[in-house]
Amino acid sequence: MRQRVIVFSLFFVFLFAAANASATTLDGNKYGVGLQVVDGGASGLAMTIDLKNSPASIQPILGFNDFPALAGRLRYAFIQKRYLDGYGYGMLGTSNAEPLMAGAGVGIEWDWRMLDRSLPPVSFSFDIGFNTDRLGYGLGIHYTF
Repeated sequence: MRQRVIVFSLFFVFLFAAANASATTLDGNKYGVGLQVVDGGASGLAMTIDLKNSPASIQPILGFNDFPALAGRLRYAFIQKRYLDGYGYGMLGTSNAEPLMAGAGVGIEWDWRMLDRSLPPVSFSFDIGFNTDRLGYGLGIHYTF
């Protein structure tokens, strides 16, 4: 129980710090809302906030697989193209099954407007990494605005 309180506290401190940083630098940022599936972690509703003038983004996830599950990801895009990003991430969260979830890995995010610019702004992501005690994967679909 104590671990869960610590994880929730750190998660909200992380979100508060990111929100304060974004309040001063987010002019024109890209946001995304969608679904994220994380093998061995929180899978559910996700929001992505890209920080302006930075290759970093934050991604809080409200999990449905083991409700209430809550996770936060910090992503860093080390490859940035117009419709394709390669990124590394770190994750921290909690759920009923696992009081402490942690992970790190790499992934790609692809915007399907690469095929035709008239398509809606939807991006797909795939990542692979180490989640708490095993190798896992993640899949996501996000509408960006």
